[in-house]
Amino acid sequence: MAAQGSLAGLPACPFVAGPKIEDPRLFVGRREELDFIHSRMIGAQPISVNIYGERRIGKSSLLFHFFQTCAEDTKRYVIAYVPLHDSKCATQAGFYAACAEALLARPAVSSDPNLAAPLRAQPMDAAAFGSAVRAWKQRGVLPVLCLDEFEALMERAGQFDDDFFNHLRALMDESALMLVIASFEPLHVYQKRHKLTSRFFNLGHVRRLGVLKKDEAEALVRLPASTVPGAQAALNDEEQRLALRWAGRQPCLLQLACSTLCQARHANRDYAWAKREFDAQATRMTQPPARAQRWLGLLRWPLRLLCWLLVDVPKWIGGLARCIGLVWSDAVSWAVGVGLIVLALGALAGLISSEQLRGLVLCLFGRCE
Repeated sequence: MAAQGSLAGLPACPFVAGPKIEDPRLFVGRREELDFIHSRMIGAQPISVNIYGERRIGKSSLLFHFFQTCAEDTKRYVIAYVPLHDSKCATQAGFYAACAEALLARPAVSSDPNLAAPLRAQPMDAAAFGSAVRAWKQRGVLPVLCLDEFEALMERAGQFDDDFFNHLRALMDESALMLVIASFEPLHVYQKRHKLTSRFFNLGHVRRLGVLKKDEAEALVRLPASTVPGAQAALNDEEQRLALRWAGRQPCLLQLACSTLCQARHANRDYAWAKREFDAQATRMTQPPARAQRWLGLLRWPLRLLCWLLVDVPKWIGGLARCIGLVWSDAVSWAVGVGLIVLALGALAGLISSEQLRGLVLCLFGRCE
């Protein structure tokens, strides 16, 4: 991996909350994940990788940093970054064209006619892309595509079918192509959800991206001192402690906490102002996507009804025992209520006689004859 760089051009506030981190000097941690991807690239055969994790956990920054800083021999590997949410990738033809364009943008490709020419074929469809990467393989060069936000591809219903994914899998099986895929959920989840059968989704090398490790979080709040030799930390010791206390080790929230503390200092505001700003922005950033909000809205009343039937009603019925002088906990009241409901349903269904019902009720209240 490449070195971090010099002090030139460092921003006064080095914290990036939300978008992917584009300045490699401001990226911290994730050494295990970077090594995980790198080792699959340089092995005896390239093995494609799926990195998945919750929103704003740092998947895009990880892929972009790998693309930016991997200093492997460019005569053997060419790494390109392709954001799949881009409208260019809305169709299969657009996807292949975007991949070809990203590879052509790499200096090692644009300066070598033998690599560039196959990628300039028109139209750049599945057949042309397959021919291009196979031509690269004959020259001993592996294209490595970092495909970010894979879920955006799957949301374009009808555009990307089993034939599309089978073609990519065939190129991967031939060791002509390596993919590093970032997604919200593991790939097999999308396969089931969209009723696809392609073996493309059975990637064996899958890794979940979680919160930062303790030392990584501590390195983040000390930016840029932790990554750039000779630089001073943007936050003092107290501000660093506050950021860690407010946000924990969730990378995006920690960036946000540091950013608001940085802003507070520059605007001569106190920590209380910074905390209010952090809380307001954190609430917005951690809201579920619009689609999830719609589903939650639709499910709100059914869930409330279910809760009422399964929790409130049994507790209320069981609480009637208090009327006859018994003092029971809510848990016991709930259990008694459930028991009474079951007995009543059994009696209505004719499964329990009136005598049996009377005896069971007496036993339920500890008055067995």
